[in-house]
Amino acid sequence: MNKKLFAACLVIAAFAVVPTLASANPIITSPTGTPVTSGTEIVQTNIGASTLVTSTGTLSCSNDVLEGKVISNSTATGVRGEITSAKFAGTGGIAAGEPANECTGSNFFTPNTSITPQQSLPWCFEAAANSDTFTVKGGPCGAQTAIKFKLAITGVGTCEYSRTATVNGIFVTDGGGTNENTGSISGVAWVLVSGPGLCPSEGKLTTTAEIETKTSVKVSVSS
Repeated sequence: MNKKLFAACLVIAAFAVVPTLASANPIITSPTGTPVTSGTEIVQTNIGASTLVTSTGTLSCSNDVLEGKVISNSTATGVRGEITSAKFAGTGGIAAGEPANECTGSNFFTPNTSITPQQSLPWCFEAAANSDTFTVKGGPCGAQTAIKFKLAITGVGTCEYSRTATVNGIFVTDGGGTNENTGSISGVAWVLVSGPGLCPSEGKLTTTAEIETKTSVKVSVSS
């Protein structure tokens, strides 16, 4: 059965602060200690598999690529940026008309599933607190909307999911151990808003990611 998931996935950024300003708000730096300037284009990729867990199966994607730009970045106010494009892919084949390899799945998501973003882009990410945390909101920065995705299944129908609340995530900072210089979310739920009776009532997203500039320069993370 051919399946397509129109996903609005969370954008995860890797964040850093100047080491001598440990009490300041998080900012992104590249190289470490040098603030990234406003307008810099960034690319975010996942580490390990991103998973969407439901009561009837799990979808796993191994090659997520999200692109955007830095809007503001200072120790006084923290970092703010927008993600404007997203691609989600896995190790499956490329279905006809799809831009990327399919993500693999179990039960409800079998056979493999193609993923493309829904029209809720851009998404806004912010880190403006004295802690190793960040938030992600649907819509452009300054105007929050729901983050949505659709699961379209041939012969079954379309399952649409939505999350109105802000998505909260955490950083592993530079020198912090496993997966340092990354951001992650764990078990964040999107609820079913429309679809046939076979649709799971919710899906929970878990992902870990790092970022670099669009010129392939690594971005560090510290706080």
